[in-house]
Amino acid sequence: LVKARKGMARYRLSFHGKAAHAGNEPQNGRSAITEMAHWILAINTLTDFDSGTTLNAGVVSGGAGANIVPDFAEVVVDVRFWDNDEYAAVDAQIRTLTETPFVDGVTITVEQEAHKPSMVPSPQTEVLMAQVEAVGKELGIDITWQAVGGGSDANLTAVLGIPTLDGLGPIGAGFHSADEWLDLASIEPRIRLLQQVLVKISQQ
Repeated sequence: LVKARKGMARYRLSFHGKAAHAGNEPQNGRSAITEMAHWILAINTLTDFDSGTTLNAGVVSGGAGANIVPDFAEVVVDVRFWDNDEYAAVDAQIRTLTETPFVDGVTITVEQEAHKPSMVPSPQTEVLMAQVEAVGKELGIDITWQAVGGGSDANLTAVLGIPTLDGLGPIGAGFHSADEWLDLASIEPRIRLLQQVLVKISQQ
């Protein structure tokens, strides 16, 4: 079961330069793609594997032809983090980068398309975890906990101070791939576990 989830944010970064003929007058252009390339490298330096804060430039687009200095480019960046304060610092760094473009004459706009704070167990959540473990013992289900990188709606309730657990569904793996699988035999026991946990909570 899931006791913690990374927070996540998604940014759409748009770069606006000036088009020019790449053969006749490239010096008059301002390459949005060159600016974007600098940004991707700068964003990569913000990743800290030790703390768990990672940034991924996952989708890029731009340009209208190989013979045209591109006047527009765009990148979508995914951010994952355990520490909400560390994420706030990353957000500030991304926005500060817009003030000093790498290519003179290119402007950058930053749009935050999504944000969920990290889900970290509180003392109240740990009490709930103990209750789930007790129910699992009654049902003969071995309960183990994990912290995962994917976000969910549980991130939103946890940040409000509500004891929150997640991942009570069937067992599986290979998510978001052609190898994704589900253990059919785990469906019924997981339903019984959730039912009994709800009964226990309702009796308090």
